[in-house]
Amino acid sequence: MAQTPRAKKAKVSQPKVDAFESSDPHELISQSREAAIKRMKSRSGRHEFSDLDIAIKTVRALIVTNEEIWNRCNKHYLHDKLFKMTRFDEIEVWNSVDETKIGINAKETMLDFDMEPLRTLPDCLAKFMPDKDATGIIDFKASFRESLVFHEDVLLVFLAQLKKHLERVQVCLGAIDQWVMDGADSAKFLEFTFDVTIDDILSKIPQDCTCHSNHLHGYHRYHDYASTNRCFSCQGKKVYDIVSFGGAGKVEQSFNISKEKDRAQLKRLVEYLKHV
Repeated sequence: MAQTPRAKKAKVSQPKVDAFESSDPHELISQSREAAIKRMKSRSGRHEFSDLDIAIKTVRALIVTNEEIWNRCNKHYLHDKLFKMTRFDEIEVWNSVDETKIGINAKETMLDFDMEPLRTLPDCLAKFMPDKDATGIIDFKASFRESLVFHEDVLLVFLAQLKKHLERVQVCLGAIDQWVMDGADSAKFLEFTFDVTIDDILSKIPQDCTCHSNHLHGYHRYHDYASTNRCFSCQGKKVYDIVSFGGAGKVEQSFNISKEKDRAQLKRLVEYLKHV
């Protein structure tokens, strides 16, 4: 005779105990800590730190490194996800009467980058790190300092979760930093090869603008445009003469100095023009 399967007993959920209901101070503290630890562990179920000294040193090192990277990138930051940089990758060689001239074509480039980890925290950290600067970017240094008042049990879990997030931040900053360094590398090559400074180039490139009434000849220097918002748009010639070679014959060529091959070719051309 077949047995009728027993019906499973329904689990009776226990009501959540509010730590604040406890009248015992020590129990109140203990339950509050446990609740905080549980909330921070909810994403991974465990944490990787067992030594508080190592945890603090590791997280501090990440914050310091990220801050150094951000300081390099911050001067190119506009708003939201947008960054802007003037790049000097294109070199032009052309003839003018009996001279061969070499000039740089300065171009403004704008690019969006992932900024979410710098602005948004995972739920397990959000309640413990409210500090942000005027642009909405999280002040990790201030939040880290404030967290050091936590009890050791809570702090170990907090720092483990913070470390994971700071590693995400570092990946995002690394992408921005690489873009900045690529542009800076071309600028350094330009300065070294032609004995010029980027600041000198930026200050001498004339720009045609829409506010002719503000300028005697309808032109203003590049750094004026960069530091004021009077001009709605700027167009026209952006090639700055770096050097001229007299009686050098006819040479017309373009180079992209972000590429090693073009750099080598340009160096050979410069040496040739110096000795003809």
